[in-house]
Formats: sequence, structure tokens, C-alpha cells
Amino acid sequence: WIAFPLIGLAGPGVFMAALSFGELFPNLESVIAPLAASMFDGSAFVFLLWKLLFLRAGLPLSAIAAAWLFLSVLVGGSTWSLLLSKRQTEGMRAEREASFAERVDERAPVSEPALRAAVVWHSEG
Repeated sequence: WIAFPLIGLAGPGVFMAALSFGELFPNLESVIAPLAASMFDGSAFVFLLWKLLFLRAGLPLSAIAAAWLFLSVLVGGSTWSLLLSKRQTEGMRAEREASFAERVDERAPVSEPALRAAVVWHSEG
């Protein structure tokens, strides 16, 4: 009985964490948010799959749960290995900020004091 409330509590936390991937890839942010929302809609399929395996195939619930645990650990470990480290993420942000500063320099001639004021205003906001 405790599994359903735990699943219900964990889902929004994972969903909100998945939305932060949009910061890493600003050009794909409009794609990442809908994909993160839709992948949790499909998770209801798991309960249907379990029911079919239990009722139609006659597998014991313990075997179904063990197989699902193995699959979850395998996919989770693979995903974890693909995630960027904090150092890599900070490096990507620094590169993006540097390219932004270069584009500002290319677009219009701006005096150095005005550029400093704009950077301070942007970082405070």
C-alpha cells in the first residue's frame, strides 16, 4: 500500500529535475519541456504491463518486480553515466557567456562603461 503514495510523491520531483536540462541546451528548451512532461504520461503503461504479465502470463509478482528492478537499475545506471558533471556544466555555461559577450561586441560598438553597467544589471536581475 505504501508504494502508490511514494510513486505519487516521487514523480513531481523527478519531473521538475528533468526540466532543468533545458538550461544545458537553451536551443532545445522548447523540446525538452514537452518531452519531460509526456514521458510521465507513458509511465502508467507499467501498471498495465504488470497486470498482463501477472494475469495472462501467470508470472509471480515477485519475478515481475525483480525483472523490473533489474531493468530500472540497468537503464538508470546507463543514464547516470551520460549525465554531465558539475565541472562540465559550469564550463558549458562559461563558454555560452563568452560567446554572448563576443556577439555583443560584434553587433554594435558600445563603450566600456556602458558594457560594464549592462553586465552588472544582467547579473543582478
